[in-house]
Amino acid sequence: MAYIVTSISPTKTLAIDEVDATLTYLGVAKVGTLTSVARWQIKKIAKTGNVSLFQFADGDARYDNVWDNRASLTYS
Repeated sequence: MAYIVTSISPTKTLAIDEVDATLTYLGVAKVGTLTSVARWQIKKIAKTGNVSLFQFADGDARYDNVWDNRASLTYS
């Protein structure tokens, strides 16, 4: 999957995966964190019409998920 990774502060990195017009994943981690390491906070944004639903991986905002696994995680 293609995605964009950019720095949002001197210590944080943001990963963005726009799967299509209705689904986007956002990931935040410390700068330098590998995408294969369980140190990411991942949010899924699902859009239906004009309504966007924001959900966190595992249902929480902890930095304990693997960015590479974003599509197969459970969100709530």
